[in-house]
Amino acid sequence: MKDIIKKTGINFGLIFGFLVSLIVLYAFAVDSSIIINYWIVLLVPFLSVIICGLVAIGTVKKAQNGFISFKEGFTTYFIMIAIGLLINTFVSIMIFNVVAPEFQETVKELQITKTTELMEGFNVPYEQIDEAIEKIKEDDGFSIPKQMLSYVIGLAIYSIFGLLLALILKRNNPELE
Repeated sequence: MKDIIKKTGINFGLIFGFLVSLIVLYAFAVDSSIIINYWIVLLVPFLSVIICGLVAIGTVKKAQNGFISFKEGFTTYFIMIAIGLLINTFVSIMIFNVVAPEFQETVKELQITKTTELMEGFNVPYEQIDEAIEKIKEDDGFSIPKQMLSYVIGLAIYSIFGLLLALILKRNNPELE
């Protein structure tokens, strides 16, 4: 594997990891309600992965005189998301399980409030609302195994975007064909 691919993947992985970890860090330090704002929790990582992925693949392509194979593009992107998501998972595990385990309860209470408001807005029967609240209370979504599972699922989902970006940005060198 070329050094430029590894170096670029690692550098942009660090940037991506920092960007997606900002949500958890901000929620912990400033405003815990941001962590249940699904638009922010979904939009920031999505935009970050697309922008970082485009720039990372573009950087390798530029370094190779405008040429990049599908494999090289995807490899750069995959290294980036693997490192970035690992950083985010590590930060989440540290905050929710080591630094402030009580923060889990704060987030659960916010989830309960938001779920209740949402379900009442749709006139859902109170029995179903109570069931949903019980599921939230019982779920240990911040445990280390759940965080690791989220890492694997995130890797799989973001890889789909990487496949598309690598396909769109590939430009084979005609001299090598």
